[in-house]
Amino acid sequence: MAGYHLSSLDWPVFQKFVKTPSEQQLERLSKALDRRHKKVRSDLDENDIAHAWSRKNAKHEAAILAQFKLDDWYSNLSDDAKSIWEGGIFDVCTHKDFKFRSEQTMVYWSVIIIAGDDARSKSKTAAALSRFGECPYRFTTQAKAEPPSVEQILETPSDEWDDSYFPGWQPYHSLHTPDEVRLMIAELEAAEATVEASGDQQAIGDYENELLPALDRIAKAGRMLLVEAET
Repeated sequence: MAGYHLSSLDWPVFQKFVKTPSEQQLERLSKALDRRHKKVRSDLDENDIAHAWSRKNAKHEAAILAQFKLDDWYSNLSDDAKSIWEGGIFDVCTHKDFKFRSEQTMVYWSVIIIAGDDARSKSKTAAALSRFGECPYRFTTQAKAEPPSVEQILETPSDEWDDSYFPGWQPYHSLHTPDEVRLMIAELEAAEATVEASGDQQAIGDYENELLPALDRIAKAGRMLLVEAET
């Protein structure tokens, strides 16, 4: 089923990682970036920064550490390099060091779209649900085309999608702090009537039986939410 798979990480461990990564964690990141670089290196521009992360480069460790220290991990990267970096961080975060745990929860797109639209209509600032599945850590949300409506998603065959909805690189995962998870819960609870009124039985079921219970578990445990988009 296309939608989002929910997992969680140990928040203090992740905080320590982004502040002072261990040699072992940097080594894992290096290997993950190298594997992903090999898959797309022929498609990269010859001056792409991602080549510097290859383990064939004698200074790859310094190049990776320099990228890691940036406040925004993605703004200086090409679309291909963004995919490589995102994948590398994802691979590292699912290691046992981070006490990674699948929440055994999968929700369809529609519940996030319905509740997210509701949250955006009520918020003067960016709604937390707007970043669900779309905001890797240290990533500044990019402007994009108007998203399709729920009706379009449900009624339009996937092979007829207009690619203008999804220009360039699109993140396939997002990471959310415990505070952000609590904000999501508040937005979801405020959107209950809207979800119920939608008449979308899949969305209603996901809302009541999957999404809210999983986020509540994660928030109460003070863990970090990892959302992986699946198609």
